[in-house]
Order: sequence, then structure tokens, then C-alpha cells
Amino acid sequence: MHLTYEDKASIKLVRQQKGLGAKRICKEFPNKNWAVSSVKDLLRKIDKTNSISRKVGSGWKRTVRTTQNIERVAELICSQEGNPGSSKSPKEIQKLTGISRTSDRGFGGSQRQSVYLLGQSRPTTDQQSH
Repeated sequence: MHLTYEDKASIKLVRQQKGLGAKRICKEFPNKNWAVSSVKDLLRKIDKTNSISRKVGSGWKRTVRTTQNIERVAELICSQEGNPGSSKSPKEIQKLTGISRTSDRGFGGSQRQSVYLLGQSRPTTDQQSH
């Protein structure tokens, strides 16, 4: 079971006040259904860092979504005015920018949608009726 922030705080308090181990802490809180291994990992972290917070810089890196990269991808996605067919496929964008196709879809799709909503690539009603 996932340990909430409150759970971690309780475990830290019990560890510091009573010096209990993982199995004993799990027995102290039977209604919580904590996995002994999760408590053991948290105790190791508490003993090492004296903190229940995540390390700074840990987690998923979000460096691809910079303004410069978004503009580059948007430029490559949209056809250049007066030059139809100049838009690039996701595979071509990946080669040109070094940004993975999944990342391209993450913010490239929003660019496609915003261009569509602005009416730049939407056909007019006259064009639709023919």
C-alpha cells in the first residue's frame, strides 16, 4: 500500500521516539496495512537523511518543454504559407530536433490544435460545400 505523507510522518515520529523497527511499527498500526518492505525502505531513508521528503531533482525530467523547442516543433508541424506540403512528420521532426516522437506528440499536438482553433488550417464553408 502507498504511504501517504501523514503515514511517513507518523513512522518517522515513532522511529525517533521509540526506535522501533519496520516489523514492530507495522504491528503498532495494524489498521494501516503497510507493507513491511515499504516501511523498511522509509526507515532506511529516515536514518540516512533524517527526512521523509523526496530528494531534490528526483522524478521525471521535464527539460524538453522549453519555449524554444515548442516553437521549433510548431514551425516544423505547420506548412509554411505558400509552400503546401512543407510540414514534417513526427519521425522527421525527431530527426531534425532530437526530440522523441512521444514528446513531440505531447506538445506538438497542442500546437496543431491551437493552429486549427485559430482557423489557419480550417477550410472555409465555401470550400466544404464543393
